[in-house]
Amino acid sequence: MAESGVQTESDPDTVRGPDASYMSAERYRKIAGTNGFPTIMPEICIEVVSPSDRWPLLRAKAVEYLTAGVQQVWIVDGEQRKVHVFAEGREEEVLEEGDALETENLLPGFRLDLKAYFSLLD
Repeated sequence: MAESGVQTESDPDTVRGPDASYMSAERYRKIAGTNGFPTIMPEICIEVVSPSDRWPLLRAKAVEYLTAGVQQVWIVDGEQRKVHVFAEGREEEVLEEGDALETENLLPGFRLDLKAYFSLLD
């Protein structure tokens, strides 16, 4: 299994490993061929809630990603069947099972029906 991470802080270095992330081809070209963890942030970082996670720490991690330059953070809570969306300058948005996750400005045409997505967990 390959490990991936993003460097969110320097001196001292802090590297976070989101469960998934999205980086556009434009941003990727800026780091292609470099060694070490990238200092250019992906546009989206995704965290999946595990039983040991605590919400204050998850929210702090989301703020850390945003401060480092990530444009959106999605925290997926399969047990509660919700997705918490964090974006710079916006209030936390909580999407529920009947909603759709869309991010037209970052992924034009992307739409995830959360009811269909969470039904995969049954």
